[in-house]
Amino acid sequence: MRNEFRLAGHGAARMTPRKQHMEIKGRELEYLERRGQRIRKMSISVDASCNVIVRAPAWAAHGDVEKFIAENYSWIENSLAEMSASRRQPIDGTDGSVAILHGKEMTVMTHPTNDASLEGRYELDRNAGVLRIFTSDNCSDAIPVLARFYFDMTAKYLGTRIPEIESITGLCAERYEIGTYRSKWGSCSSAGIIRFNSKLSLFPYELMDYVIVHEMCHLKNRRHDTRFWESVSSFIDDVGVKRKRMRSIALGVRFAW
Repeated sequence: MRNEFRLAGHGAARMTPRKQHMEIKGRELEYLERRGQRIRKMSISVDASCNVIVRAPAWAAHGDVEKFIAENYSWIENSLAEMSASRRQPIDGTDGSVAILHGKEMTVMTHPTNDASLEGRYELDRNAGVLRIFTSDNCSDAIPVLARFYFDMTAKYLGTRIPEIESITGLCAERYEIGTYRSKWGSCSSAGIIRFNSKLSLFPYELMDYVIVHEMCHLKNRRHDTRFWESVSSFIDDVGVKRKRMRSIALGVRFAW
């Protein structure tokens, strides 16, 4: 069977897509599945909004569709990267650039200094929407300072919010950790250890809450099956809307670390 791969744009049949999810290489993939009697072969495309669209014959088994996706996951990853890279806002700590904290943009202002007591520090002025970073003369340490800023902001919120959500859900991890990851916002190990991305404070508070609850629900269910999503939805309203918002925000930025 000959299969096609393309960037979506023209020639797609007008069929009502069905939203699907699957876990692949330790990550969750959301895609739109289009079925039709006239479709003779499976194909995958990525549209301008970075939606993954899978077209399959009406008679194709769901397992065969997921196998097809898994076999061509590298193509999907590369296509998503190509689609989103050109329009991403860099978050790199350069003077006059933008940083985003809890969904709100701030202007980064770097201040070169020879004062050892100030070098490597940051100051956040929420009212003015300014993040001041004090660097060495050549500003080479701006990125590490910005990375520490995001770590601190994430840790501050999680430290307050996790005990509250534990009380609401009745779920508690063995341990919570914060690390720097490129492709995931949270994870839950089989040992009950929940890890969060240090950049999580990029998102508004309600989306951070969603990630916390999502990972806590994995303490009971490791899979992204129907029961898992029912569990998440019992604590979080409009899960689908929040997931879409997170995806949109994440695709709009590019961290330098």
